[in-house]
Amino acid sequence: MQSLKYVLFDELSEILATNKVVIFSQSQSYSKYHKTFLKEKINEISDNINISVNFPIIRNRTSPNSFFFTISKDIYFDEINSLLKKYANFHGNIELIDPLFITE
Repeated sequence: MQSLKYVLFDELSEILATNKVVIFSQSQSYSKYHKTFLKEKINEISDNINISVNFPIIRNRTSPNSFFFTISKDIYFDEINSLLKKYANFHGNIELIDPLFITE
């Protein structure tokens, strides 16, 4: 990756083309309700790299609110989904948000 602070859409596309998994964080905008914010981010990802956000989004419930997005091809869905659920059960201050619920 060229950028240490930001991941660019063309970089995401290149990484996904090699069947790798990308997890990135996004701080919550304080001017928007979190579901509105997430819906905009999900749509932005879908529109720019033509991939659906299907994995649960980790919401860090400590201050500041942070979200962790997992982007990957669906061939890894079961394994990643299982890992995310184990992680959520282990840590008490997070919430898993189903992206399908957000985009309805």
